[in-house]
Amino acid sequence: MLQELLEKVLLVLYGAWRYRWYSVVLAWVISLGAWVWVTLLPDQYQSSARVYVDTQTLLKPLLSGLAVQTNDAQRISLMTRTLMSRPTLEKLARMTDLDLEAKTAAQMDELIRGLSERLRLQGAGRTNLYTIRYRDKSPERAKLVAQSLLTLFVEGNLGDRRKETDSASRFLEDQIRDHEQRLQAAEERVKEFKQTNIADMSGNAGGYYQALQKEQAALEQSELSLRIATDQREELKRQLDGEVPTFGLMPEQDPRGLASTPYDRKLAELESKLNELLVNFTSKHPDAVALQRSIDRLKEQQKAFDPESGPDATGALIQEDMLAKNPVYQQLKLRLADADSEVAAKRVLVEDHRKHVEAMQRSVDRNLEVEAEFKRLNRDYGLIKKNYDSLMARYESLKLAEKVDTTGDVVSFRVIEPPRVPLTPSGPDRLLLSSLGFGIALLAGIGLALGLSQLIPVFYDRRSLSEASGMLVLGSVNMVWTDVQTRRQKLTNAGFVVTASLLFAAYGALTANYLLDIGII
Repeated sequence: MLQELLEKVLLVLYGAWRYRWYSVVLAWVISLGAWVWVTLLPDQYQSSARVYVDTQTLLKPLLSGLAVQTNDAQRISLMTRTLMSRPTLEKLARMTDLDLEAKTAAQMDELIRGLSERLRLQGAGRTNLYTIRYRDKSPERAKLVAQSLLTLFVEGNLGDRRKETDSASRFLEDQIRDHEQRLQAAEERVKEFKQTNIADMSGNAGGYYQALQKEQAALEQSELSLRIATDQREELKRQLDGEVPTFGLMPEQDPRGLASTPYDRKLAELESKLNELLVNFTSKHPDAVALQRSIDRLKEQQKAFDPESGPDATGALIQEDMLAKNPVYQQLKLRLADADSEVAAKRVLVEDHRKHVEAMQRSVDRNLEVEAEFKRLNRDYGLIKKNYDSLMARYESLKLAEKVDTTGDVVSFRVIEPPRVPLTPSGPDRLLLSSLGFGIALLAGIGLALGLSQLIPVFYDRRSLSEASGMLVLGSVNMVWTDVQTRRQKLTNAGFVVTASLLFAAYGALTANYLLDIGII
């Protein structure tokens, strides 16, 4: 089986050998064409730059919680992915004046496509080290484009951040103005509501019911105090009625020789006490009101007094005057006057509390409505005020972040390797392209020979003829070559070997030229 397979392979190779000249000619043609094409390719110069993006500066932790913090690493990663977009490439073409070469829209599309193919932006993962490469026929242009792309990469990130900051700042300013107007309107509504319903407002943070309960408790306390003061006054009256007068004393004489009545002494005492009271209080004080009433009553009695009305009246007056000279009696009278003043004051206080309670009970529905409406207004005002304060805090934080962006210290771009004008071409890889062309030429020549051997088959032994025809082959006649034919055949084979060897030698010389940079080609 193996021998039969080997025989078939040899027959195929022998058949291809018949068309060896076709294969070597084709290999020469393809090789020469490929080598000439590779030689005529223009030199490509590559300029590169490397930049390190530091997103972990010392300023960032210091501003934590004070300024708006963004994910700078994520933004830069997005920037690297969008840097090769058409708008960026168009801007790059305008910066480097490449757009002047494009006269039509089709030429502009071709220019953008060429830039996209020749530009490379590569990152080194988490190290934030980026490499920018650009290839061009002109070394100066290669350096210019690489420098321009580096500028777009550095300034583009800062520009995008500032655009975002400006947009956010405008939005916050609009919202702050809107909330400020709403806040002013809410304050005006609260002020107008207070002016309109000040009489119905309890003025107590606990609400209407707590204010009513407090007023009722104050009423009960004042009534209790009034009862106690009344009981004390009655007890003083009883003590005063039981005091024994001191007889044998004559009423004092008036300096003018006339006897003074007891009313004069009492009026003098009450007026003196009233004057002392008015030193510390006003005439509206309850004690001052009570003393004034007593003085008015005594003056009326003095006007109605008749000194010649009889001994009984005179005796009563004399007795009263004598009682007035009793020290104990005088003390009781003073205490009784104080008690009368205190009872009058507490009665006024009780009436005042009672009026307040009755007024609050009559206006219970109105007070509840006013209280509910006031709470609603305060709730709306509180919500607007809270949102306004929150917006102001965010606005201040954004302004601080904007100032930080202006300094450019949050994200630091460090150019490790700036772009330079390349001195030697970086491409194309002529050795690789020449080798590829030579390999294609060899495969094409071998393929041509094998193809022709299969298209124009020849039988070289009886077995192959018998298998192809299906008939029994009884015998065969061998070819007998003359000496001339043999020499011719040898020369032909030698010429083929030389031709093929020259092809390989040419490829070797071309390879040595590229490897050793001899510069022959």
